[in-house]
Amino acid sequence: MINYQFIKDLPGGATFRLGIAVQSSRGWRFIPNVAGRKSSNKFHPTMRGCLPRWIKYPNGCRSVAVPHRTAEAETP
Repeated sequence: MINYQFIKDLPGGATFRLGIAVQSSRGWRFIPNVAGRKSSNKFHPTMRGCLPRWIKYPNGCRSVAVPHRTAEAETP
């Protein structure tokens, strides 16, 4: 599975990760990386459906595909 990070490009070349959309067997869920925002309790059938309005995708940020981490990949 592929997950997607949502990144805002800041002036001066810096970037800020707004959050990540993760896919599970129940559907898509957005996990924010911003203080004061909580993860969604609801699962959505599509990735676009799980995105909150405040990230302003696709005009306010960009997405980057990241491979899904599994339990086998995390164990040494």
